[in-house]
Amino acid sequence: MYHLRVASDTEPQNPYYHSNLAFALFKLGDVDGATKRYRQAIHHGQDAAWTATVCRTLANLYYEGKHDLSRAVEAYKAALELEPDNPETLC
Repeated sequence: MYHLRVASDTEPQNPYYHSNLAFALFKLGDVDGATKRYRQAIHHGQDAAWTATVCRTLANLYYEGKHDLSRAVEAYKAALELEPDNPETLC
Protein backbone atom coordinates (compact mmCIF):
# COMPACT_ATOMS: atom_id res chain seq x y z
CA MET A 1 0.00 0.00 0.00
CA TYR A 2 2.77 2.41 0.92
CA HIS A 3 4.49 1.98 -2.44
CA LEU A 4 1.24 2.52 -4.34
CA ARG A 5 0.66 5.79 -2.49
CA VAL A 6 4.22 6.95 -3.12
CA ALA A 7 3.95 6.06 -6.81
CA SER A 8 0.64 7.88 -7.26
CA ASP A 9 1.96 10.91 -5.37
CA THR A 10 5.22 10.93 -7.33
CA GLU A 11 3.48 10.61 -10.70
CA PRO A 12 -0.02 12.04 -10.13
CA GLN A 13 -0.74 12.07 -13.89
CA ASN A 14 -0.31 8.29 -14.13
CA PRO A 15 -3.80 6.78 -14.16
CA TYR A 16 -2.55 3.23 -13.62
CA TYR A 17 -1.11 4.07 -10.20
CA HIS A 18 -4.42 5.57 -9.12
CA SER A 19 -6.33 2.56 -10.41
CA ASN A 20 -4.05 0.07 -8.65
CA LEU A 21 -4.27 2.03 -5.41
CA ALA A 22 -8.07 2.20 -5.77
CA PHE A 23 -8.26 -1.57 -6.08
CA ALA A 24 -6.07 -2.05 -3.00
CA LEU A 25 -8.17 0.42 -1.01
CA PHE A 26 -11.33 -1.36 -2.10
CA LYS A 27 -9.94 -4.73 -0.99
CA LEU A 28 -9.16 -3.16 2.41
CA GLY A 29 -12.74 -1.92 2.71
CA ASP A 30 -12.03 1.76 2.05
CA VAL A 31 -14.81 2.41 -0.47
CA ASP A 32 -14.52 6.20 -0.22
CA GLY A 33 -10.77 6.10 -0.84
CA ALA A 34 -11.26 3.69 -3.73
CA THR A 35 -13.87 5.87 -5.43
CA LYS A 36 -11.61 8.92 -5.10
CA ARG A 37 -8.68 7.13 -6.70
CA TYR A 38 -10.81 5.60 -9.47
CA ARG A 39 -12.07 9.10 -10.31
CA GLN A 40 -8.47 10.31 -10.51
CA ALA A 41 -7.58 7.38 -12.76
CA ILE A 42 -10.46 8.27 -15.07
CA HIS A 43 -9.48 11.94 -15.10
CA HIS A 44 -5.93 11.10 -16.20
CA GLY A 45 -6.78 8.15 -18.45
CA GLN A 46 -5.55 8.43 -22.04
CA ASP A 47 -6.71 5.10 -23.44
CA ALA A 48 -10.45 5.04 -24.13
CA ALA A 49 -10.91 1.29 -23.66
CA TRP A 50 -8.96 1.21 -20.40
CA THR A 51 -10.69 4.32 -19.07
CA ALA A 52 -14.10 2.90 -19.96
CA THR A 53 -13.24 -0.23 -17.97
CA VAL A 54 -12.35 1.94 -14.98
CA CYS A 55 -15.64 3.83 -15.43
CA ARG A 56 -17.55 0.54 -15.29
CA THR A 57 -15.60 -0.50 -12.21
CA LEU A 58 -16.41 2.81 -10.54
CA ALA A 59 -20.08 2.45 -11.51
CA ASN A 60 -20.21 -0.97 -9.89
CA LEU A 61 -18.52 0.39 -6.78
CA TYR A 62 -20.99 3.27 -6.54
CA TYR A 63 -23.92 0.91 -6.95
CA GLU A 64 -22.81 -2.03 -4.81
CA GLY A 65 -20.47 -0.36 -2.34
CA LYS A 66 -22.13 2.99 -1.76
CA HIS A 67 -25.72 2.28 -2.90
CA ASP A 68 -25.58 5.47 -4.98
CA LEU A 69 -27.59 4.75 -8.11
CA SER A 70 -27.29 8.25 -9.60
CA ARG A 71 -23.50 8.24 -9.50
CA ALA A 72 -23.43 4.69 -10.81
CA VAL A 73 -25.51 5.80 -13.80
CA GLU A 74 -23.17 8.76 -14.38
CA ALA A 75 -20.15 6.45 -14.42
CA TYR A 76 -21.85 4.03 -16.84
CA LYS A 77 -22.74 6.95 -19.10
CA ALA A 78 -19.09 8.01 -19.11
CA ALA A 79 -18.12 4.47 -20.11
CA LEU A 80 -20.68 4.56 -22.92
CA GLU A 81 -19.29 7.85 -24.21
CA LEU A 82 -15.82 6.33 -24.36
CA GLU A 83 -16.89 3.00 -25.85
CA PRO A 84 -20.42 3.20 -27.23
CA ASP A 85 -20.28 -0.25 -28.85
CA ASN A 86 -18.77 -2.22 -25.97
CA PRO A 87 -21.21 -5.00 -25.04
CA GLU A 88 -19.97 -5.03 -21.42
CA THR A 89 -21.26 -1.50 -20.97
CA LEU A 90 -24.50 -2.13 -22.83
CA CYS A 91 -25.54 -5.01 -20.55
